[in-house]
Amino acid sequence: MTKFTDLIDYGALTCIIEYINNAELHLLKVSKKLLSIVRDFYYWEFTKEYSIEFHSNAEFRSKVLSTVPMPNKKLSLNFNRSKITDISMLSNIHKLNLSDCHLIADISILSNTHILNLSGWDSIDDVSALNQVYELDLSFCNDIEDVSALHCVHILYLSSCIGITDVSALNRVYELDLSDCPNITDVSALGNVHTLNLSGCYKITDVSALGNVNTLNLSSCPRITDVSALSHVHKLILIDCNPALDLTPLSTVAKLFLDEDDYYYNGLL
Repeated sequence: MTKFTDLIDYGALTCIIEYINNAELHLLKVSKKLLSIVRDFYYWEFTKEYSIEFHSNAEFRSKVLSTVPMPNKKLSLNFNRSKITDISMLSNIHKLNLSDCHLIADISILSNTHILNLSGWDSIDDVSALNQVYELDLSFCNDIEDVSALHCVHILYLSSCIGITDVSALNRVYELDLSDCPNITDVSALGNVHTLNLSGCYKITDVSALGNVNTLNLSSCPRITDVSALSHVHKLILIDCNPALDLTPLSTVAKLFLDEDDYYYNGLL
């Protein structure tokens, strides 16, 4: 039977107890029961090296899966810029970084992933299978046009997706990043989004429907001329917007940022 300590010997994780290394654990003769408790509460975040080992080495993968309790909640793998093509063994992983993995053809098997990063893909256009992913990053995926199936995603990053024009179905997304999407013009359906980033969406003119958004970034949207409907927004960022904007109605906004330096010093608080 695979032991917890066997996997530690592979170097696949850093001990959860910051000031006690593996040797000290053995010297202290920590009980198997304590090791089991540590294993159950530990979140396993593999480096790219060990993620590749998990992918390519069936024996290592079996050892991991027999040791990690609930990989769909406890395991994170990083394949950033890898040349993998087969992802059939990655269907039940909590967090996957597959950014810039251009050789993968079918992503439908990833529908149960909790946190999924597919940013930078040139080949992906059909994302309908990913509607149950909790946090999804599709930034810089230029071939994506239809995002209507992603309305159940909780946190959705679509930054710099130049093919997207219609975002009306995304009104239930909690946090939505549409920054630098140059072909989006209508955001009237997004009034229920909690955190909305529209910076760099320079074709947007009407934001009157966004008064209930909690955190709203409209930086570099120079065609917006009326922000009077945004008085109840909690945090509003208007850097590099139309200098003729009448800001008088925004006196009730809790956090209003008009200056880049002010935002980077105070806006992240």
